[in-house]
Amino acid sequence: MADLQPMIEDLMQLGYSEYEARVYLALLRKPEVSGYEVSKQSGVPRSKVYEVLEGLEAEGVVLAMSVDETTLYRPIPHQALIQSHREDTLSRLDRLQRRLQDLPEGDDEHSFFALTGGEMIMARIRDLLASAQHTVFLSAWPEEFSQLRSLVDEARGRGVTAFSLVYDDARDGFGRQDDEDIFYHTVTPMQHRQVETIGRWLLVSVDNTEVVLGQFRSAGEVALCARNRGLAFLIAQTVAHDITAMEFLAALGSQDAWSLLDEGAQKVLRRVQQAAAFGGEDTPGEPR
Repeated sequence: MADLQPMIEDLMQLGYSEYEARVYLALLRKPEVSGYEVSKQSGVPRSKVYEVLEGLEAEGVVLAMSVDETTLYRPIPHQALIQSHREDTLSRLDRLQRRLQDLPEGDDEHSFFALTGGEMIMARIRDLLASAQHTVFLSAWPEEFSQLRSLVDEARGRGVTAFSLVYDDARDGFGRQDDEDIFYHTVTPMQHRQVETIGRWLLVSVDNTEVVLGQFRSAGEVALCARNRGLAFLIAQTVAHDITAMEFLAALGSQDAWSLLDEGAQKVLRRVQQAAAFGGEDTPGEPR
């Protein structure tokens, strides 16, 4: 026999009382019975069951009929109940969205909030990409970029300038390959270690106004979201800088570019990269 408690709790989340949920489920299992039988099947006291049945009848959830001077009750099918609530919820959400759009937006240049969970984070980024009007700068790993590429393409189709940098060690080489505005970054041992330590990162800057800094790791996904021009500008510049570096490395070759530096410059840059990546740990440096 099915465990009724989860279904009772779900119905209560829809606004029904526990007694109403019990009565409806009892009628689904045994329809066209008297109030006395409903009380027996549902566990709702006889002193309350008729009041509950009348309330459900008024809501259209239960139908009453008179047979041989006895009132019998039957429920509407569960499909009809679910569809009714689905339509009502969608109607409420549409109405709320229209009303919220009419609210004047505050000019908050320092709005920050955190999100947890990959679905919530990706939903926020999808909303930003869908609303982009001028520019998008995005830095991601293939796992996340594959979920966002279609929206990036849609934004570009609207005339938005959108550049993406993808860390992908499955690609053979740096730079552009199949799209002039998507740049690929091969993954160095240092970056593999960064992923092991902090997870995959995801940076998005939209219109130099909205920004998301995401962290995707086995322990969970977190992101800082902000409506802040200064931070959005910095993220856009960071992605633009990485893309520029990738184009130079693609033209020169990674090792050839590194060899252009003298020993002192190589040592300094290795120290810079190590400090930024691992808090100054003594890790063998590698050219980006």
